[in-house]
Amino acid sequence: MPTVFLPPLRGAQRQQIEVRSRSALEACGSTLRFDLHFPGHWRAPSGRNPCAAAMEQEVLDWFAGLGCTAAELERVQGFSVSNYVGQPFPRLSRERTLLVGKFMAMWLLWDDIQVERLQRMWSHGLPDPDSPAQMSRFDRGWGQLFADLARRRSAGWMRALNQGMADWCRAATREANVMRQWHGLGRLPDFSAQLELRIATIGMYVALRLLEDACDQEFPDSFHARPAVRHLARLSNLLVGLGSDLFSLGKDLAGGQINLVLALTQGQGLSAEEAIRRLLELHRQAIGEYDALADEAEALPGVAAADVRRWLDDIRYATLGLTLWESQSPRCREHAVWIDGRKMALDLVWRETA
Repeated sequence: MPTVFLPPLRGAQRQQIEVRSRSALEACGSTLRFDLHFPGHWRAPSGRNPCAAAMEQEVLDWFAGLGCTAAELERVQGFSVSNYVGQPFPRLSRERTLLVGKFMAMWLLWDDIQVERLQRMWSHGLPDPDSPAQMSRFDRGWGQLFADLARRRSAGWMRALNQGMADWCRAATREANVMRQWHGLGRLPDFSAQLELRIATIGMYVALRLLEDACDQEFPDSFHARPAVRHLARLSNLLVGLGSDLFSLGKDLAGGQINLVLALTQGQGLSAEEAIRRLLELHRQAIGEYDALADEAEALPGVAAADVRRWLDDIRYATLGLTLWESQSPRCREHAVWIDGRKMALDLVWRETA
């Protein structure tokens, strides 16, 4: 695979980044090791969702029933849906596991096929799943999923979920346009702007609503509007986004994708090693902020502290689980990164004390 040079803009020494296929013979050399830390209480005591493995084939059959092509079904299979749901959502019932598995896999496929190519935007007022005329496989899938949720959730909750998807789609469209500008003009946004875009596109704002449903809760709008809760939601997006960009660095460089490491090296003159350590420090700080704010959120009036505590713990488990899935994803593990001749090794570790 080609060597990628990341020249910083502020006089720091040029650093060589090489992306290699893991299937290729790798030369012996030293390792540049990094650790991404999570406290022990961010890991679910129950471990993996016991329903996840059994539902993976049901999810694939559902996609086939929607009319997805063989190539699309192969792509869904590559998502490793049992891990994508089993690790981040360990406490879901079987019914909720199947629904979340369909929802998350549909989201990934739709993003890959249509959103990143600017072919289709999210629309308010989703189509009736019983009216198939002029409906794509994605229309039918989203319609079925939202109909399933609407059978047990209020109209207000459904509007909030729909708005979350619309907000995400607008952010994903902005990200796709940024990618085009980078490919066409060689211009990236500054790090702060790209970080905010990553927070908006990683998807946890919608996932938090699904975790409410998993708890059979509908927290009032006044709760979600509280500054502490809003910041907790932002932190969960930040944490998943940081983990994603760190573990997908090789994939992103090989595929010409934007990445926060690239934003720091090109925009702030950091070496790749310095950029990675900067992101790891941001991650460490965000973990501490989340745990401090969680205590404040549990004491907010108008909601039961036990319900909020469970929801906040489920967010912790989802954040760690999605990062773990990213670290094990075949599409991320396919590419190894070498920095000045040293192989980059990033490990996800958790410690038993917060």
